[in-house]
Amino acid sequence: MRDNIAVMRVQKWVPSLLGLFLGFVLLNLPAQSQTERIKRLYTNGEIEFESGNRVLLAGVRPTEEGLRLLAALLAGGQVDVERDDASIVAGATDRVYLKTTTRELAFPFANGEEPHQKTNSIQEFLLYHGAARVDNGRAFSRQAEFSKIEAEARAKGKGLWSYDFDETAASAPVSPA
Repeated sequence: MRDNIAVMRVQKWVPSLLGLFLGFVLLNLPAQSQTERIKRLYTNGEIEFESGNRVLLAGVRPTEEGLRLLAALLAGGQVDVERDDASIVAGATDRVYLKTTTRELAFPFANGEEPHQKTNSIQEFLLYHGAARVDNGRAFSRQAEFSKIEAEARAKGKGLWSYDFDETAASAPVSPA
């Protein structure tokens, strides 16, 4: 009888342990990405794909110049799209990471060298060139990484960080001299 009770107790815990294990495994799997073609970019930073899906860039707020840069580089182009599960809010537009693939050669060119493919993060590109700010108003999975890139761009005075602009001083009335 004791053996039956012990077996029954183990049987009760097996599904729970299995569920915990599967949950752990699924949470640690890399996010799946899909390929989309960009149809339209909106002035609010929203991106529409040919599939009809509309998204926003996860983790960054592009400047006006950054939006123009995105339009020039990505309009009609194909990108890999990875949804940021850390920034999901019910009823809100999905936040995604975008990547492009380019072919490049090392410089100076070596005879017979073949170009290799390189994957480029759109968000990292914008931050690196000072064409976006980190979006600290919403949680996202690459916050520490993006903050570091933004700090480096700020230290080097790139893009929007190339000028010292104090928003409070700009709104103060100017008195005649």
